[in-house]
Amino acid sequence: MTLALRVVLVYCLLAGTGAYAAAEIPDPPVMTDLSASWWDYIAASPEDERPARIGRLRDAIEAVHDASDDAVVRASAVNAFASIDALLVLMARPGTEAEPPPTIASSYTFADMIDFFEAAREAELESRLLDQQLQREVQASSRAQGRLSDSKAAYLRLDSADPARMLAGLRLVEARLELAVQREEQRLQRVRLENWKAREASNKTLLDAATKFLQVDAEAIASAEKRLARNRAEAERHAGEARKLRARGYAADAQTDEAAAKLAAIEIIAAEAHEAESASMVRRYALQLAYLGARLDPNEENLAILRRQREEAVGFTSEMNKQVAVWREVALRERQRALQILTDPDNERDARAAARVERRRELADDALRALARIDVIHHRIGFVEQLGAKFLANYGGSAADLLPSLIDGLQNSWSFLARWSKASLFEINATPVTLFGIFRVAIILVIAIWVSKLIRHALERVMSRGSTMSRSSVYMLGRIFHYIILITAVLVSLSSLGLDFTKLAFIAGALGVGIGFGLQAIFSNFISGIIVLFERSLKVGDYVELESGVTGEVREINIRSTLITTNDNVDILVPNSEFVNGRVINWTLRDAHRRMHVRFGVAYGSDKELVRKAALEAADNVKFTLHDVPNRAPQVWLTEFGDSSLNFELVVWLTAQAVVRPGAVNAAYTWELDTALHKYGLEIPFPQRDLNVRSFFGRKDGEGLKWFDEARDDDADARPG
Repeated sequence: MTLALRVVLVYCLLAGTGAYAAAEIPDPPVMTDLSASWWDYIAASPEDERPARIGRLRDAIEAVHDASDDAVVRASAVNAFASIDALLVLMARPGTEAEPPPTIASSYTFADMIDFFEAAREAELESRLLDQQLQREVQASSRAQGRLSDSKAAYLRLDSADPARMLAGLRLVEARLELAVQREEQRLQRVRLENWKAREASNKTLLDAATKFLQVDAEAIASAEKRLARNRAEAERHAGEARKLRARGYAADAQTDEAAAKLAAIEIIAAEAHEAESASMVRRYALQLAYLGARLDPNEENLAILRRQREEAVGFTSEMNKQVAVWREVALRERQRALQILTDPDNERDARAAARVERRRELADDALRALARIDVIHHRIGFVEQLGAKFLANYGGSAADLLPSLIDGLQNSWSFLARWSKASLFEINATPVTLFGIFRVAIILVIAIWVSKLIRHALERVMSRGSTMSRSSVYMLGRIFHYIILITAVLVSLSSLGLDFTKLAFIAGALGVGIGFGLQAIFSNFISGIIVLFERSLKVGDYVELESGVTGEVREINIRSTLITTNDNVDILVPNSEFVNGRVINWTLRDAHRRMHVRFGVAYGSDKELVRKAALEAADNVKFTLHDVPNRAPQVWLTEFGDSSLNFELVVWLTAQAVVRPGAVNAAYTWELDTALHKYGLEIPFPQRDLNVRSFFGRKDGEGLKWFDEARDDDADARPG
């Protein structure tokens, strides 16, 4: 048994049995004598005692650090100290309090609805970010688990008396502490994620309640009208400022003053951003006013106004978002250029030029802030637009009104399915496996099987169009491509789950042990199948006879076994190893034709030439006889003088179709031989024996027979006439 195999078996034994109880572990653990469950000294301790035990573990590591002059040992100890400090901080950090259940009021204002919407949106974004961060931490934990496994293997390979065992034990402790820190961070992250999701759900509940119990009266309508009027006036003011700046910017550009032109360009963008912000606010309050009016009095006029405002809001936000993207790109680029100029120590400039560059940076920042506010406004417009769609649908809106509601429902359903599909079902080597991951694996495997079938069908089409490739070659290439594609698909699908194959040494070792013991026969058959395909000693369509007595036609060569169909139409699965290790007679390996010997006998005294004529005539009457081929004409051989007959053999070459039907072919020749021999009066003898009687009833030689004949005559005379 190799050293690696011993290490794998020892590790499996210790890890699977939990060899020692926590009470048997030294206090604190000794670096050169770490048991399989040494970490239970900390993990299994009461929560109030855990910091003290971690402190004693730190003391033990500190003793190793102080007693060693090895820089590597001291560095590993320092890393362990850092992990211990981080672990203690994380353990002492309290988790965020759970979100209390929402309290539903009897009435809400539209401002309350907006607040609930913003809070739910913020919670959703925060939950999404926390979930992404959690996934990164899970991957980091997986890598830490891999390092821990490597450290365990390195530690177990060393004897207790080996001087290097101290460093290996210290690195094992370091790796386990790192994993503990990662898992503690995951725990806190999951708590924060659950709390933010609870906050999101709570605000959505309040939003639904506010939508249901929205208080709409004349005062709310008047307040919305005042805000709409103020925003329209603000929009007109920003539009006027933008027009003036555009006119001034054109003049600066005409003067070919590059610095002034750049300053004017960013001023125009900032002004246009403020103008777009005001226009978006106008659109928001116009839509809000239409919604409130329809809620207060859902008559045909108000419903028509709401319908028109929704359509205009959708078109406005769509076009505005395109323009916002362009402005944001320009503003970001201008801000970056200005910062490069301002922070470049080698760039000499006067105070006026520096002031212009600083002004460009300020204007870029101002534009970016305005664009950020536009995004918020557009989200609120989308929210009010959805409210309007649902309201119109409830009041018998048109098909066009129902479509946004349907789209919103589909989006919500898709979001729910997306979150559900990303939930972890189980873990493999600390890597979470989700339903979406399993679905992705299935899709990859299905595509691989489809590609494999496509390639095999293409090869068959090439052969059917008159290609020089034989059927067996096409089958072999198809099988090889099939196995390669499947193995590649399995590796790709497992990689898509996030599995790190470099960290699966334990699984690879266990698989090796399994192959060496329980899966030896299966693995042998698999390798034998590959050998058969590459050697081309066996192909589909061959007629074979095995050492076990099985005869038949090869129909399929699979990964573990080969399908052989006998002449009785019986399917037999033969392990591939039998074709490599045993003796195999392949009747059709190189030549589809073979020679057959049909034995028969005639009585002594028969005419040999007449026998030849009869046998050749019988061969001509059988359709399986190969004719008109040089050196393969039928022959009749006198093989021996038998006990009661002259023994002959009819030697014939068979057609390709007859090779795979030995039983039927032999019967056909035997039938025709019997017919031909009777035709020419040739006797097929029975076995004959000469009987020599030396004594009879005590009388020797011929006296006994003479006495018997006389007794028979006397008996005949005594009978009445």
